[in-house]
Amino acid sequence: MKENKKEDQSSYVRAFSLLVDIIWIIAVVGLVLTAVLGIYMLILPSGDRVIKEAAIFIPSSLNSIIFVMIIFYLRKIIRSIKAKSPFEAANVQRIKRIAYAVFILIPIDILGKILIQGFDNIFSSTHFIDLVWGGFFKLLFIGLGILVIAKVFESGLELQKEKSLTI
Repeated sequence: MKENKKEDQSSYVRAFSLLVDIIWIIAVVGLVLTAVLGIYMLILPSGDRVIKEAAIFIPSSLNSIIFVMIIFYLRKIIRSIKAKSPFEAANVQRIKRIAYAVFILIPIDILGKILIQGFDNIFSSTHFIDLVWGGFFKLLFIGLGILVIAKVFESGLELQKEKSLTI
């Protein structure tokens, strides 16, 4: 029975690893496409549209970079789980870095919405509610949740160290 449970966990880890690897490929391709299309939009003479296109390009490029960074750290965490050592100091740092990256997304998201919708329009009731609830609080709570997970991993690391000392 215990052997079957380990096989199930192993298959879940393999499936999740495959999913994250696929997302990694899509994210890297998306980052390259964002860079290429952004440079193309900025180089192409288009008059007044340059400001609007730059307003779309800058936040989306920063979002893409941060997303690729998050997936990069997630892949490293999954590799350590596959190696049967999830509770290590490097994973705690990786999880914290993922949380900090989510926190960095907050001002980028707000800036992007302001630049795209216009400063005057952003403070209308529907846009402002979307800005605050759809961006700020959502990302804030996701980041805080990830920090809690980092704390759990940190506690697991301490327990693992204590266990190895008491043989």
